[in-house]
Amino acid sequence: MRVDAKAQLAYLQGGTRNGDLDAECAKYNLHTTAGTNPDTGCGGLVLGGGVGYLARSIGLSIDQLVELELVDYQGNVIRASDTDNPELFWACKGAGFNFGVVTEL
Repeated sequence: MRVDAKAQLAYLQGGTRNGDLDAECAKYNLHTTAGTNPDTGCGGLVLGGGVGYLARSIGLSIDQLVELELVDYQGNVIRASDTDNPELFWACKGAGFNFGVVTEL
């Protein structure tokens, strides 16, 4: 994972845990809406909604998701956001499941 402090964005790959995200963000005085347990995987947490300490003030983790990358059943790597593949992005944000394997948030 990496944090772009200037853009205030974190790029998370599979296996990133909440504690790792919090520690990296703290270096830049940034905070996340991610969950409360440092051992929780960020991918499942975010795509499942993501309730954390700041949820009441700035929303769920899924509300902060800007873009994702996934691999579909044919092996195609697809990026999805509000502007690229917006229907897929909407679907991955809670409208369903089994659209592919998310490899980056």
